[in-house]
Amino acid sequence: MKRILSWCSVIVVLFVQAVSAQAQTAEIEKAVAELFNRYPDRFLFGTDNVAPKDQETQLRVFHLWDRIFDQLTPEASYAIRRGNYERLFDAARMKVRAWEREHVR
Repeated sequence: MKRILSWCSVIVVLFVQAVSAQAQTAEIEKAVAELFNRYPDRFLFGTDNVAPKDQETQLRVFHLWDRIFDQLTPEASYAIRRGNYERLFDAARMKVRAWEREHVR
């Protein structure tokens, strides 16, 4: 079963619960980075921001992940931040346009 998780919710679980112990936080960050590096094609980054008032608001969630992104391979970093979006949405766009050509009159 596929699940869709909010990056904001994930960051809360990963970091807020681990704030009390810096070593625990570092271990969690390392484990998450290892997971991302092992399966980079299974993650798609997004901010979950709806109509942010400015760029600072938009980048707030992005920068919460800096310590993990710093541990990723260049390939995993690109895939998660941009490549998977391009791969998935470009393919979806083509499928939608094909469906429209066939079904919408």
